[in-house]
Amino acid sequence: MKQILIFGFLAFGLFYSASAQEVLTKTNGGASWETPSDDNGIYSGSGTVPSSVNVSVTDNITFDLNTFYIDATSDEVGIVKTSPVSTLDVNGSESFVTRTLLSGTHTLGSSDYTLLLLTSNSKTVNLPSAANCAGRVYRILNRGGGTTFSLGAGSLYLNTSGLNQNTIPANSVLEIQSIGGVWVQINNY
Repeated sequence: MKQILIFGFLAFGLFYSASAQEVLTKTNGGASWETPSDDNGIYSGSGTVPSSVNVSVTDNITFDLNTFYIDATSDEVGIVKTSPVSTLDVNGSESFVTRTLLSGTHTLGSSDYTLLLLTSNSKTVNLPSAANCAGRVYRILNRGGGTTFSLGAGSLYLNTSGLNQNTIPANSVLEIQSIGGVWVQINNY
């Protein structure tokens, strides 16, 4: 009989005769010892980690050779790159969501990036609190028939001259980024 010990304490007086490579699993509320079909314990095979379980890995992680790579030493992530040289190193093109607002109101959120304003119809764009999304970037393209649009109440950004603005100029692209407490314009075109 093997005694199951956790940090040197007898765990609930349980006794079990376990064979090599068996792992304790919990399925549908019950625990049982199982032998994985590939004898690789918990490190191989397929399955789902329950939402209440935290997984901590201290070494590098590679998915599908070089599709996604996490360098645990430098705390850098590579996408289609196994030797990242920046916090996020992407070896390929990127894709960002684009939304079109023809009329009405849109409040920019965490799933927005580019917003197209393509008609002269009345529309309002609201910015979220800059304090709640430090680092986030939005790109707003105003091709609304020569119309300058105002941002919603309380939505301000600092332009490249450092002045508070609440408009999106006609025929322009406005890129803004939250620097923690305020939105700032980061482009000049």
